[in-house]
Amino acid sequence: MNDHQKQIGLSGELLVAVAQGSFDPDLEQFDEQRFLENWHLPFFIVFSFLRRYVKLDHAAAQGDLVMSMIASEIWLHNIGHRLGMSLPLPDATTLSSEEYRRSTLSKCNSHSISLALGLSPETVRRKVKKLIDIGWVEKSARGALHITAACEQVFTPEANLKTMRDFVGTARMLFNQLGIDGGPNSRAPSFPEAPASEMQRTKVK
Repeated sequence: MNDHQKQIGLSGELLVAVAQGSFDPDLEQFDEQRFLENWHLPFFIVFSFLRRYVKLDHAAAQGDLVMSMIASEIWLHNIGHRLGMSLPLPDATTLSSEEYRRSTLSKCNSHSISLALGLSPETVRRKVKKLIDIGWVEKSARGALHITAACEQVFTPEANLKTMRDFVGTARMLFNQLGIDGGPNSRAPSFPEAPASEMQRTKVK
């Protein structure tokens, strides 16, 4: 675990779990009854963020969301495999080196992407070719794939900061709705509770 991971409280075990698609069960705890009694507003908050992000992703991927899904899966494997093996991630400057990516990042192939996303092999092959043509993916002679630094540069630092601010604000609003302590710096606004009559009608028996 590097200094930055220690600073933000991420243990090696947690990073491995995240890389493998799971979380510490303690992190999933919230007042589920409170949520079920008034779930529309929390879902509205979540879906509003997702819609904003998908809109940006749609534009960046030239309107091809399937291609974007495949690029994301390659990126997640490239980065996540290191985390899954408890290997530290280098800083952004190092990761901006194409030579580093070619020599060090874990690669995947079209077959594994097809299995992971439930897409036909032909669809994956066609979209991977398009990703290679536009410079977002490199493919080795043995068919190993990795996302290029050029692909990441489509999402500028300013755009990434805007997305992260949006996500943090969304998370704090969601924590507020679910009664979760968002931390000492949380400034999530309060939303009005549904009228008692509505709460009673939606209460799970």
